[in-house]
Amino acid sequence: MVSLGTAAILVAVQIMGLGAHAMLGVTGGSAIIIAVVLATSGLGARWDARTPSAPKPAAAAREKP
Repeated sequence: MVSLGTAAILVAVQIMGLGAHAMLGVTGGSAIIIAVVLATSGLGARWDARTPSAPKPAAAAREKP
C-alpha cells in the first residue's frame, strides 16, 4: 500500500516539476514508513515467540504434590 502511494506521489512530483530533492524526500519518507512497519512486525513476532506455551498434561501431573 505504501509503495502504491509513493508511486502516485512520485508521478505527481514529476508532473509538477519539483525536482530531485522532492523525489528523494518522497522516497526517503516511504522508506522510513516501511522500516517502521517491518520493525514493528519483527518485534511482534519475537514477542510471540517468547511467550511460554501451555504446560503439557504430563508435566502438570508431575508438579502436583
